[in-house]
Amino acid sequence: MTRHRRASVEDLWTKSDGTPSARNGRGMRWRARFVDASGAERTKAFAKKHQAQTWLDGIVSSQVTGTYVDPKLGKATFGSFNGNGRRGRFGKPAPATAWTWPPTR
Repeated sequence: MTRHRRASVEDLWTKSDGTPSARNGRGMRWRARFVDASGAERTKAFAKKHQAQTWLDGIVSSQVTGTYVDPKLGKATFGSFNGNGRRGRFGKPAPATAWTWPPTR
């Protein structure tokens, strides 16, 4: 079953009927939440509502335009793509001096 894409900003300090919640006065007040393409719900808390709405607008915009990148996928390192990390020409670990910049003469 797939989850429908949706996004919203909610007040964590008050319930839907207007009464104070158990979190009233503690922690961040506003939570932005959205469902990504894989169906996972993502959330982030903010102190002010306009901060949460601005962040959420950016996320939704990137999803609509197709430029959204999952934060966990964005942290992939070159070594994970390379398969062998810092290896030299013949598969042996490269010395640390081989990786300095600018190159020494």
